[in-house]
Formats: sequence, C-alpha cells, structure tokens
Amino acid sequence: MQDHIQEIVTTGKLSKLEHFETDEKVRTISLFGEVWGIGPATAKKLYEKGHRTLDDLNSEDSLTHSQRIGLKYFEDIKTRIPRQEVQDMELLLQKVGEDILPGVDIVCGGSFRRGKASCGDLDIVITHPDGKSHKGFLSRFVKRLKDMNFLREDLIFSTHSEEGTDSGVDTYFGLCTYSWTRATAPHRSQGISKGYICVWTNTLDWK
Repeated sequence: MQDHIQEIVTTGKLSKLEHFETDEKVRTISLFGEVWGIGPATAKKLYEKGHRTLDDLNSEDSLTHSQRIGLKYFEDIKTRIPRQEVQDMELLLQKVGEDILPGVDIVCGGSFRRGKASCGDLDIVITHPDGKSHKGFLSRFVKRLKDMNFLREDLIFSTHSEEGTDSGVDTYFGLCTYSWTRATAPHRSQGISKGYICVWTNTLDWK
C-alpha cells in the first residue's frame, strides 16, 4: 500500500489501476454490467461465453426479457433527465393519479429530491393518507399511463398489496417516454414504488 501511495505522489498515477482500465476483460465486464438487469456475475459469464460487445449480446439466448429491454434501450437509459423535465413528469403523474384516486400523493425522490440538476431515473413514491386505498391502485395507474403511451416497456411489476404477499409493497420499474409527441423522444427509466404503510399522512417527512 505504501508503494502505491508513493507512486501516486511521485508520478500522479497508479500503473496497476491503469492496467485494469485498459484490460479488455475488465472493460468488457464493466460495459455489460451497465445494461439494466445484468449484474457482475452475469456480466462475467457473458464474457466467458465469448461475448465482447453489446451487439454480441443480441444473440445470447439466456438474457431475460428485462435484460433485452435494457440492451435495446441502452443509450436512452444512460441519458440523464433534466430537472425541469422530471418536475413536469411529477406533475403529470400526480394529475393522472388524482384522476384515479383522489387524495393520492405522488412525489419524486432520489436525486431530484436532493436538488440535482439532472436525474438518472425517476424514483416515484406513491402514498395515500387513509392507509388502505393503495390496494389495486398501482395496476390501474400503470394501465392508465400505458393507455396514454407514457409507459412503453415493463421491466419489473409486482403487486404484493393485491396478492397479500411479501411486505405488501407494490413496485413497478419500466421505461417511459415523456415527450411522446416527438418520434425521437428518448425512453426514460422509471421506478415507481407504492409504500404500504398505514401511518402515512398527507405529507412525507424526508430525512
């Protein structure tokens, strides 16, 4: 460790790190790991199968539906979303939600909540003050957004509150196109999570 520190102080760089950055295996596994739904272990297996580019992965039979969607929209998913666009989408989602369930509270969290200028995706949290109207809401909400052509692709969709399973939390991950009037509008990565907590009030206390 001391030798590494001395090398950085003396030369301003670390040769071992540069080796990893230029190593084909490391770079390829890292690239595959950027595809939505592909983790480090899967990325390593894909490399060991002989795949070297994202185009190579198109012929891989073992990819799941979600991974294929992640591959298809790789560049779109990586594109960050301007803050103003996120704010506009939050208002749209709130309006749609209110039309379905009056009193529902829909807010965007994550980097948007932290005041960042752009976001990697939309982290939407949905609550209702009565603590019980959540059941079945997410399914209706997603259907309405699909009918509007806002949601385009599903990645993960679980409805535990309806099924009475797991923690009772409903979750949706998918791709949306906000400016759907533009044929070239990018597909945005969206995660919608419905919190099943009976003590929620009209406001969320973010800490």
